Amino acid sequence: MILIEQLTQIPDHRDIKGKKYSLWVVLFMSLMGSLCGYMGYRPLADFAKLHQEQLEELLELPAAKSTPSHSTFRRILMAVEPKYLAAVFNVWALGTMPLILNRLLSIDGKSIKCTSTGGNTSSQNFTSLVSVYDDETAGVVQIQIMENKKQSEIGVAQNLISELASLPSGQTFYMTLIRGHWSIENRLHWVKDATFSEDYPPRLGGHAPVNWAIFFTWIITLVRRAHIRTVPQALRLWANQVDDVFSFLV
Repeated sequence: MILIEQLTQIPDHRDIKGKKYSLWVVLFMSLMGSLCGYMGYRPLADFAKLHQEQLEELLELPAAKSTPSHSTFRRILMAVEPKYLAAVFNVWALGTMPLILNRLLSIDGKSIKCTSTGGNTSSQNFTSLVSVYDDETAGVVQIQIMENKKQSEIGVAQNLISELASLPSGQTFYMTLIRGHWSIENRLHWVKDATFSEDYPPRLGGHAPVNWAIFFTWIITLVRRAHIRTVPQALRLWANQVDDVFSFLV
């Protein structure tokens, strides 16, 4: 179970007195709930309560008298540093993706506009998610978070290429740095805005916008791997299908 193992490695900076639920459990439920159609903090709390027994069985948790509240989901997604969640995604993506040989992969960054600070001045800063994308079978292969005041997109893209090129997997990747390549723009970035309102999400505060952007990447990747035509169609098919969604993730 690559995903669960990696989630347990994310640092938990909460006060020990307030740790009623393990960090990895809340993050895993957040991702599962989103894939099952429960998008948002109150919907996630409903998901955890409605499917409590099933989740406890799948995650091998002891029976509990309660489930995480919407404020628990909100606080954790605001507090977790996105670099850790991105690292978990990368390990999961490489460990579970289908074999892709001699494939042309696209690389491009997408800014998350609601993270912008400094206005239209030289001090402007915002967070972007740079993605390596395969449109045919694998979805997003790797991601890296970038702040425009600290890094260049080309530099981040070159780093991602180097990391993929050094993998001992035996897979051969051909990557393009063409900005605005149609597949990544139409099949990833546009979907994030049109389906999930990533640039101006209703869930703001702390690190939440970037963490939700990573969750959206996860969802789109699983949709592409399942060869389902659209994300809304997939979410309808996966609604409350907890066992199926669990199998996709682990």
